[in-house]
Amino acid sequence: MASIRELRGRIASLKNIEKITRAVKMVSVAKLRRSQERVVALRPYANTMQRLLGDLVANAESFEHPLTTPRERKNAALIVIASDRGLCGSFNTNLVRLGATRAQELKQTLPPDGRVHVFCVGKKSIGYFSLHKYSIAGDYTGVFQNLQYSSAQEITTQVVNGYMHGEYDSVEIIYSEFISLSRQKNAVEQMLPVSLPPSENKSKSPNAKPGLNTQIPYIYEPNAREVFERLLPQALTLQVWKALLESFASEHGARMMAMDSASKNAGELITAISLKYNKARQGAITKEILEIVSGAEALKAAG
Repeated sequence: MASIRELRGRIASLKNIEKITRAVKMVSVAKLRRSQERVVALRPYANTMQRLLGDLVANAESFEHPLTTPRERKNAALIVIASDRGLCGSFNTNLVRLGATRAQELKQTLPPDGRVHVFCVGKKSIGYFSLHKYSIAGDYTGVFQNLQYSSAQEITTQVVNGYMHGEYDSVEIIYSEFISLSRQKNAVEQMLPVSLPPSENKSKSPNAKPGLNTQIPYIYEPNAREVFERLLPQALTLQVWKALLESFASEHGARMMAMDSASKNAGELITAISLKYNKARQGAITKEILEIVSGAEALKAAG
């Protein structure tokens, strides 16, 4: 059985750990609120951008673009977005495992000499894919220390340039979609070639009666093709930016829950070890009393 001194040391260590986990949780709560607001504000804009691009393609006759035209896949690329720090449960583990699984699936669809290139966002992503000898096409650390739109622009520019130069023929983003404070969903989303939703204007029946749900066709100046070519790079950057924001919010949601669980576990351990400590201390006091009484009785008998 552990000594009283050892039990006292364990209790002190657990109390320090509990203070740290509670502090980390409070920091994540504050950051989560801000990042959640940014995600919620961005989603309608991103969805509208996708619908607008689909309408532009529908209104441009014989429209083709290198970023929207599928081609034979000889090489592929993945953007795996994890975090720079730990203490967030299985958040990073699940993301990098999903990335590795998807890389293996893509590898099976490629020619024998085909490769899967990985763009790693976050130290945890870089550490995993570097350790397992994947082809690292780009690595980005410190992105989440001060998350800015320029980071999404930098990543998008490098990815698009590689795609246009034929280094890979498809690009997918792996990130954690923020659902709620306690729930995150890992997602695999196609980035290149761009997959656009069907135009709502084009799907409407010509005999449809005017009403609140009737879509009015847009008039584009100078023309739909030129507007599309101007908007497409922005849409790709927006897609990466949304994935970064979603992962950032999910990271802090996961960290908040992990630290809350760790704080509760530390409290339970403190209670359990305190009980052992009190029992050991009471036993030691009782033993000392018995020794004193026995000594007194011995002296009385000897006198």
